[in-house]
Amino acid sequence: MSVHLCNCRRAFTVLALLVTLLGGFAAHAAVTAEVDPLGNYVRTVIIARASVSDMAIWSDLPGMEDGPWRTLNPMGDLNGDMWPAMVQDPNMNNYPWIVWSRFNGRDYDLGWSRWIGQSWNQVEWLETQSQLGDDLDPQIDIDDSRPYVVWWTDEGGMGRVYLSIYLDSRWMGRRLVSDEGIDSRFPSLAINPDGSVIVTYETAQGSESKIVAVEGGASINDALDPVENLTVEDYQPTNLDGQK
Repeated sequence: MSVHLCNCRRAFTVLALLVTLLGGFAAHAAVTAEVDPLGNYVRTVIIARASVSDMAIWSDLPGMEDGPWRTLNPMGDLNGDMWPAMVQDPNMNNYPWIVWSRFNGRDYDLGWSRWIGQSWNQVEWLETQSQLGDDLDPQIDIDDSRPYVVWWTDEGGMGRVYLSIYLDSRWMGRRLVSDEGIDSRFPSLAINPDGSVIVTYETAQGSESKIVAVEGGASINDALDPVENLTVEDYQPTNLDGQK
């Protein structure tokens, strides 16, 4: 069993506080936001029951419906939804954005939600059109209130890494980051001060990194989807001696 208490940008795992914080609710699981008596956001708590035979992430906390908790996606365990990734927006009262692999009845696409004032936004699909293959292991980061997500898709046994950026009210179409013909999985991302993104992922030959940038300072908004204006190049970090 594990609990994630989110009082900053990312989720941090806290194991020892479970019984103290949740007492009799320790047998349950939930992704839930705590609010104050006025309904204002305080923090997000992720409680998981990590059992091979009885994994639970997305449920509800019985008896707390009228308390200070607002549960996200309470039917997710029954649907087979996977582990969430979360980031909090430091420019917006630390409101959380959450993305996860969500079962669509055939395979897994990415679902997402965010906190909007005093409640969770309705759960939506990250992409309006379902793609073949399972979308897995999303990771999310945020820069100047704009979230970025990377994930990998299992396309018939071949993993491919993709990136999407939130525009004004929707997500950008997926952009392939990994190389064609190379099985690539388990990405992570880091956003540079200039807005470019370093995406690192695993291949059979070891870790690979790419740097993704918006070409020519193109705008990022609903009217101009920047997917065609993103450049993807090999990236090799330099060490303290300036060597790659």
